[in-house]
Amino acid sequence: DREKVRSLRPSWHPFCSKSYPFLRLFLRLLCKPEKLSLTFPVKYAILLVSETFRFLEVEDMKATMKDIAQKTGLGLATISKYMNGGHVLEKNRIAIEAAIEELDYTVNEFARGLKTNRSKTVGVVIPQLNNIFMTSIITSVEEVLRGHGYGILVTDTGKDAKREEEAIRFLLRKKVDGLFIIATSKEVRELDVVLKNQIPVVVVDRKIERLEGIVDTVLVENFQAAKKTVQYLIDQGHTKIGILIGSRETYTSRRRMDGYLETLKENHIPVREEWIETADF
Repeated sequence: DREKVRSLRPSWHPFCSKSYPFLRLFLRLLCKPEKLSLTFPVKYAILLVSETFRFLEVEDMKATMKDIAQKTGLGLATISKYMNGGHVLEKNRIAIEAAIEELDYTVNEFARGLKTNRSKTVGVVIPQLNNIFMTSIITSVEEVLRGHGYGILVTDTGKDAKREEEAIRFLLRKKVDGLFIIATSKEVRELDVVLKNQIPVVVVDRKIERLEGIVDTVLVENFQAAKKTVQYLIDQGHTKIGILIGSRETYTSRRRMDGYLETLKENHIPVREEWIETADF
């Protein structure tokens, strides 16, 4: 029992929290020239140790759930339930939140993660961080997750399949509770490890066809969008219609190309290869 050990610790113990202010004062006195002549490196080392004790003193003074329980008169089980997102009576919620504000209580997410095996963090894997479409997705995802008490951890693969694998492994080591991915590669085999660990996966914008029906997927209807666009131009009397797409390796580009080609075929317009261009979006 950690609390019992603390209570049995003698007050004169040099690392007792009550000793921190005295130790810091002693160390600072050592650094005064009139008290003792020391070289600069030694003074710097002493001050560094002094600041360490100051940090430990502040850490030891932080409010705990026991302090909140004592302040509100509620049981630890009720406080814990509230902290973990559970439902508590309205009057208890108000009392707990008032105590949290008064005591300046902050949740130790690392400790809670060890206990609950949940990090309250969702990983995001994207090909380009400097792409406005992708950053708008990140903004929306972060806004929704924040409302549910989650944070996000974003990784940029630079449109490189190897870096994509590394990013997924990195997020796994960070114990994320879920994963959003805009895929670079077609297969993304590293996701098999994610799914094996029963971590939810949401694929955005680019379908991973081998995982269809296994993971949730959010897509723009690129095929129909391309068909409607080309058909509109044809209806306006145009027949020399080109298309500019991203890499033909990506699902998005392939679907747009399919819509373009099918609409030309339906209208008996020949396809001219020189009017099809790829570019780096």
